[in-house]
Amino acid sequence: MAEANRGLDASARVRLRVALHRGLVQPASNGWIGSAAIAVHRFLGAGPVRAALHEQPEADFVLAVPDLLFRDVIAHSYESLRPEAFRRITVDLPEKGFIEHGWVYLAPSPQ
Repeated sequence: MAEANRGLDASARVRLRVALHRGLVQPASNGWIGSAAIAVHRFLGAGPVRAALHEQPEADFVLAVPDLLFRDVIAHSYESLRPEAFRRITVDLPEKGFIEHGWVYLAPSPQ
């Protein structure tokens, strides 16, 4: 993404909200079904995730993960994602009957 955004002004840059989850999913006529697929969409549209991207206009993407994935993978400092770079969030959508704790990481923009 850094390469695609290089040299572009703020209004032309590509910025993404990314969410990961784990669980069983199945293809359906209108996309994917399963609780993990639903949770990914809930995280992508969540206020705290949207707000994180607005808080740092220089960042190219924000990553949201559920608490379970954070504890199983990220908290152990696997690969390059450092647990201290994440902050805790709650995605609470009472109208959808959905509440889940998670973590959000805001990627620094390469300069």
